[in-house]
Amino acid sequence: MKISFKILLLITCTILQLNGQQTEERWDGYMAAYEEGKIGSTTLRMDLIDTAPIKDFNYVLVTGLSYETADENGFPENETLAILHNVADQLIEIVKKETDYFNVGSFMYDKERLEYFYLKEPKDLVTVIENFYKEKYPEYKFFVNIK
Repeated sequence: MKISFKILLLITCTILQLNGQQTEERWDGYMAAYEEGKIGSTTLRMDLIDTAPIKDFNYVLVTGLSYETADENGFPENETLAILHNVADQLIEIVKKETDYFNVGSFMYDKERLEYFYLKEPKDLVTVIENFYKEKYPEYKFFVNIK
């Protein structure tokens, strides 16, 4: 079981590094135990750690999906994990078309994966992302919030 968590973390970090916005991005990931001993996976853009908050990027977008899994820790099976990575890539493309942004991390825990973005302007992203989920992933429960 511990080996599968390490493999999941390695795959997640590798995909994020390969799909980064710029070559200067430095991603790090870790796993930790949370409530009731359930494991969560966090990925972070470490190259921003000394510069955050970033001037003129005053909004944070938090969005993601809930999913079903048989895993007792709430981690997705391989097919679902591939879907979640695909969703993350599609979200980057959606946000990129609407506003200046930084993709800053993700959090996967208890049958939910959330993506985090710093935004220059929120524009109509809530509606755009809600429509994306409804059209492309209608079988999933989704979450979209901009603060």
